[in-house]
Amino acid sequence: GEAQSQCARMPALRFAVPPVLDADLGDWQGFPAAPVVTRAQSNFDPDWSGPADCCARVRVGWDPNYLYVAVEVQDDDLESDRDPLTDDAVEIALSADTDHPQAAGGRLSVALPVEVYDVRRRNLVTRATGRAVPVFGAEGLSDEKDGIHTVELRIAWSLVRRETPTVGATVGFDVLVHDADSRTGPDSVLRWAGPWRKGGEPLGVLELVRSQEEAPMSWSGLTASMVGTPG
Repeated sequence: GEAQSQCARMPALRFAVPPVLDADLGDWQGFPAAPVVTRAQSNFDPDWSGPADCCARVRVGWDPNYLYVAVEVQDDDLESDRDPLTDDAVEIALSADTDHPQAAGGRLSVALPVEVYDVRRRNLVTRATGRAVPVFGAEGLSDEKDGIHTVELRIAWSLVRRETPTVGATVGFDVLVHDADSRTGPDSVLRWAGPWRKGGEPLGVLELVRSQEEAPMSWSGLTASMVGTPG
């Protein structure tokens, strides 16, 4: 429909060999990156001063077992005290509704703090209950190099779909970058699919493809380089 054609859209390329979950994106060569960098992708918090404050880029891949997400974050003031409810964190939202992938209801939302001191695989957590609850089947880790924090995640399709995904399938999807400049919780939220206000906004859409050549020409905003420079 018209609403879906105007939403944020991104291709997810198929992995022939599952990537190693190690926060090293050598396995992701050739995967396009979508920027999360503009005020139109924020919650309009006055504390977010622009890309030098916080920005990100997102890559997505898939195979029959998992959805894979790689997010590179630049943040001038990283808050990381092992509390996924108040830390700088990357949050992934996926729709369980295959007929209406952008629907606000029926979605899985999982998050992982952006860390620099403990590079190990961890279960993602859900924030839906107001406390951090581990979600088994969703895991990831993060690492830092040259001022860029790389968060690499994988989420089992079985958490949101009964059937095995196939080429051409669409999935409701979003990435939120929580920027906590204090220990009281996220001050700013950047959202790939568009402005974040109170939560519950329609998701963007992923289309599962074999290669970048199969991705529709209408995809916009894809870039291969990080945006912004840390201040």
